[in-house]
Amino acid sequence: MPAKTLDIHPHIITTDTAKYPRDPLGGTQSTWSRDRPTTYAQLIAAMDEADVPKAAIVQASTCYGFDNSYVADAVAAHPERFTGVFSVDVLAPDAPEKIKYWVSRGLTGLRQFTTGSTMPGQATWLDDPKTFPAWKCCADLGIPMCMQMQQSAIPQLRNLLEHFPTVTVIIDHLMRPPVEEGPPYPSAAPLLTLSKYPNVYLKLTSVIVREASKGKATPE
Repeated sequence: MPAKTLDIHPHIITTDTAKYPRDPLGGTQSTWSRDRPTTYAQLIAAMDEADVPKAAIVQASTCYGFDNSYVADAVAAHPERFTGVFSVDVLAPDAPEKIKYWVSRGLTGLRQFTTGSTMPGQATWLDDPKTFPAWKCCADLGIPMCMQMQQSAIPQLRNLLEHFPTVTVIIDHLMRPPVEEGPPYPSAAPLLTLSKYPNVYLKLTSVIVREASKGKATPE
């Protein structure tokens, strides 16, 4: 039987701003979410056309911030096709309660957005002890933690991996390391040091495939 292709990083945006108001992290909505809104119905149609049976929808933090309602509603409408990756303020005292709430809505993974188009640079709070209750909650519930981060935060991530070795950690976009130099990719060495952690996984997305064609690098 041929292997199925699963989409692990689509975002969905609706034009219904009354029911799903914009509240982007960083205070400014990302241009991609503004210019290319895609409803979950449109995503289903595109998946059908591409013969993709299932997708893990990732919260559009640069559009909706910590309000994961649209992702949760999509999962509720099509649980046979979707699961959802949500975001919460992991520094907030009520982070564990928010995590449990969104899990009760059918979402199955937590994402920390610590850098991106509306939040340039790397957040410094990654391993702040205030985040530990959120990490412990993920460990207790058995849900993965997805990290959108830069290589500069690897020391903080390593600290978290030592504290929470049972949490599955997924690195968004392979952390987008510099690859233009080509093999053996010396500037990506910090990322490669994470190979000693069996609970760390890398997420392959179209972003890193495009970047892997720069300079002497190749997607292969």
